[in-house]
Amino acid sequence: MTDFSSPNVFHFYRGRVALYALLRAAGVQPGDEVVLQAFTCLAVPAPIVGLGARPVYVDVDRDTYSFDLVDLERKMSRRTKAVIVQHTFGIPAQLEEVLRLARRYEATVIEDCAHACGSTYQKRQIGQFGDAAFYSFEWGKPLVIGLGGVGVVNSAALLQRVRTVYGGFKLPPFKDVARVRVQYRLHQLFRHPTLFWWARDIYRQLSARGIMVGSFDEDEMQGRLSDDYCRRMPTSLQERLARKSGRELPRAARRRAITEQYATGCSRLGIDGVPISPETVLLRYPVVTKDKPRVLHRARARKIALGDWYCSPVHPLRGAELSRIARYEEGSCPTAEELVRRVVTFPVDPDSTEAAVERNLAFLGEMVAAGAV
Repeated sequence: MTDFSSPNVFHFYRGRVALYALLRAAGVQPGDEVVLQAFTCLAVPAPIVGLGARPVYVDVDRDTYSFDLVDLERKMSRRTKAVIVQHTFGIPAQLEEVLRLARRYEATVIEDCAHACGSTYQKRQIGQFGDAAFYSFEWGKPLVIGLGGVGVVNSAALLQRVRTVYGGFKLPPFKDVARVRVQYRLHQLFRHPTLFWWARDIYRQLSARGIMVGSFDEDEMQGRLSDDYCRRMPTSLQERLARKSGRELPRAARRRAITEQYATGCSRLGIDGVPISPETVLLRYPVVTKDKPRVLHRARARKIALGDWYCSPVHPLRGAELSRIARYEEGSCPTAEELVRRVVTFPVDPDSTEAAVERNLAFLGEMVAAGAV
């Protein structure tokens, strides 16, 4: 488990803010190219676009939901300043090949560990391979503290530059800290799976009105950087992170057990599951459907906590927003575009009981019988 209190860790208001600081420290400037995958969310390209750089989207591998290595090699060039490698759902990306290609072009490698808290690769902790890594602790992440993110710097050459950049960040105003505290308490109260759809609807309504801190604010939805991008993590959240991260190892073991239960259940139902190694700690268990809208509709009616991650190649953008805000060209990553139309995800929550997972699998079996999976 990563030590989030070590000297090479920097605490920010959100995970995307940590990414922004790391990109600045890496010297990303207008006109540079930053390589990232499709099948991601706006939080990743937002800081790239905000810096005036060009996001270059790479298609994904169907098994790992991370870089398609052939497409990655095709899209890297001498203009590539940085590569963001995403460990989607906690499944480790093929880091050896990514690092080899990055070294060829002298590009900075930043690991996106927002989904990966506990996974290892070749017996080393994810987040230790790139020049740097960033984590997020918001809703739906492996480790939830209310808000916040960290940047972890592994490169000695990058470390001093990150310290310099970090010196320009400030603590958020008290009203925002208070709002996060209230939001965290509500999350703790209404996190039961049977309340998933109701809680999600309420959260979206309140965040749209500015009562809660939403996933994306108006500035980000217009392709601009908000005030959040100059803020550090409040001290109270750092303390909460230190307390909770110390309890994550046994929870990671529980996530592995739940993953095995899903994998066994999917095999029993004749569904191709996710190829999982003993080193993988999943955040969500993805299933490829034949009729995603129908499955989601039935899950809502049955109060099954089923996620639609992701609803587009750059979630939550759709249609013209993809090119206008995220600079994504439709048709450029066909596998990612197919997967967003078909993939649903089950929670791998360490507090889940075996009975709750079996209930989800029984629902999945009904969808198989109905021809929707």
